Amino acid sequence: MPDKTRKLSQAEKEHVAKILTEKKATKECPICGNPTWAIGENLVLHSLFGSGGFMIGAGFPSVLVACNNCAYFRFHSAMLFGFAQPESAPPSSTEVEKKPEGSNA
Repeated sequence: MPDKTRKLSQAEKEHVAKILTEKKATKECPICGNPTWAIGENLVLHSLFGSGGFMIGAGFPSVLVACNNCAYFRFHSAMLFGFAQPESAPPSSTEVEKKPEGSNA
């Protein structure tokens, strides 16, 4: 997990690179075709947007990966790398009970 400065350590960046390689998530940039990427210094938070606007403090923690040529950004869930945990996991499809027909409950 990033330290109190919120920066990823070199070891954490290497961990991200290893996981991305294992997942075959190392393709060329879709914008310029450059094959090299830089892992961001900090985790980022993708804010949730609801009917009343942005939900301050609510979102998805992510690792930023940027193209070394054109600076195109891509984001990967921080949970994949063990840097964040969900507050509560959504129920799996086997845990969701089917509502009876005509039921609003």
